[in-house]
Amino acid sequence: MEYKSIARRALALVCTVALAAVPALGLTACGGPSDEELIKQTLTADLDAVKTVDEDTVKSMMGDSLVSEMKGYGIDAYEFYSNCVKAFSYDNLAVKVDGDTATATVDVTNVDVEKVMTAWMNDVSAYITSQEAIDDYNNLGENGMMQKLLQNLTDALGADDAPTRTGTMSIDLKKGDDGWELSDSSELATLVFAGADLSSLDNL
Repeated sequence: MEYKSIARRALALVCTVALAAVPALGLTACGGPSDEELIKQTLTADLDAVKTVDEDTVKSMMGDSLVSEMKGYGIDAYEFYSNCVKAFSYDNLAVKVDGDTATATVDVTNVDVEKVMTAWMNDVSAYITSQEAIDDYNNLGENGMMQKLLQNLTDALGADDAPTRTGTMSIDLKKGDDGWELSDSSELATLVFAGADLSSLDNL
């Protein structure tokens, strides 16, 4: 059994959650409050929603395909999502508007997925060569082993003693015909996990 393929898939799941966790950060409203206040109000509502979404919303955010894939591994998509954002919080949201562009900064805290993933992969590497893995393969099969390993990751992400990190994140916006919108939606993936660098894990 090739543990690296499992680690890559788990990383992909984490990244997908990061992208899905803030589904509404497109600011299309206009009028009323000042631009600064409008952006701040909308971002506040969206960031508050990261941890308060219900099971149906999570499934809608992730899509039927991913939810079904995780279910095939024996992993509950809502549990996985909830554990990924269990430690999520933010503070000091500020917005600066300069003409048709704006920058929002916010201090974000969340589970340190880089540390959790690294520790998990080390555990997987040791497990794969163990007698336990041989017994599990005979008793559970490869799919059963994947379920066990991915559930271990799910549990590690949501553990009360999971390591956390805090980072000051920046979001760039631009004003179009329909109001304010994100300049680069990929910024959301790093925002949710407080700037954790997952690129080093991508070379497994």
